[in-house]
Amino acid sequence: MLTEMKVHQSEIIKLSCDPLPKVCDICKRIEPDIPCLGICSKFFHLTCLGKTSVAENFKCPECCLKSADPIIQNNGTSSEKLPQKPKKIKLSCDPLPNVCDICKISDVDIRCLGICSKFFHLACLGKTNLPENFKCPECSLSM
Repeated sequence: MLTEMKVHQSEIIKLSCDPLPKVCDICKRIEPDIPCLGICSKFFHLTCLGKTSVAENFKCPECCLKSADPIIQNNGTSSEKLPQKPKKIKLSCDPLPNVCDICKISDVDIRCLGICSKFFHLACLGKTNLPENFKCPECSLSM
């Protein structure tokens, strides 16, 4: 609904409360075909999206990525839910896994109390008992 105001006899001006013209977010031309029903409220031409039709609850690719709920959009043609897979993200503050410095396998038995602080399996060191104040061969030689 346009708000118009007559100024003098033939001059019509648009007021600042007039809605902005709807333009396609991709090509920036007017008369878009569909609105995004996501949080962006942008408009699109089907041809600019490379589509001939979209789902009734169309969300643009940008809103699909921002959505907390994973949805297959196929560029807006489907709203089937993806199977939820927990994603494990390795953060720099996460501790590194304790792996044996010799065989590189986890479930270590002992940690070097020397400068290196490396981990080892007793079997990889050729030992059967946990030595007290253990230092690996490298740290033992350097002292």
